[in-house]
Amino acid sequence: MTRLLPALKGQDSSLIQLSRVAHAWVLARTDRGRSFEMLLTALGTDLADPEHSSTRNGIHLGATAGTLDILQRCYTGLEARGDVLRLNLLLPEGLDRLDCVIRYRNQLISLHVYHERLRISAAPGSGQPVPVAVRGRSFMLCPGTIVAVALHGRAEPASRPDQGSAPPDAAES
Repeated sequence: MTRLLPALKGQDSSLIQLSRVAHAWVLARTDRGRSFEMLLTALGTDLADPEHSSTRNGIHLGATAGTLDILQRCYTGLEARGDVLRLNLLLPEGLDRLDCVIRYRNQLISLHVYHERLRISAAPGSGQPVPVAVRGRSFMLCPGTIVAVALHGRAEPASRPDQGSAPPDAAES
């Protein structure tokens, strides 16, 4: 993948834009800073030169979808595995905050991610509590609750959730 961008030099701008998004996705796993730079470059392609952009071809929709995937899954470390919503958060420098709403197990869950903390909340309702693991710390997120989790130290593998508990540094309200 790292050899793809030079090979595309002189190619159609829509191919280069999509390649930058794909490259940013790959880099999100190993180098968040470079990933974010590549993502901003890809997003700026349509905005910087509208006359030569891929907007009229519809290619920008693919780049936009890829961008959302990078923000929601890569930078939050979002993964649904084993009936647990797992988050392994690490925002790149230059991105101070990331807010998004996801639907998981038929519940709307809001994520407010900062470099030093996560605030996660479930919309009120009659749904079942959702098992959540954040950097190996597990808790149940009940409908209508907000949980704040401090993000200290390196990310660790997630473990099985404890029923009805929150991580030691979490505060529910």
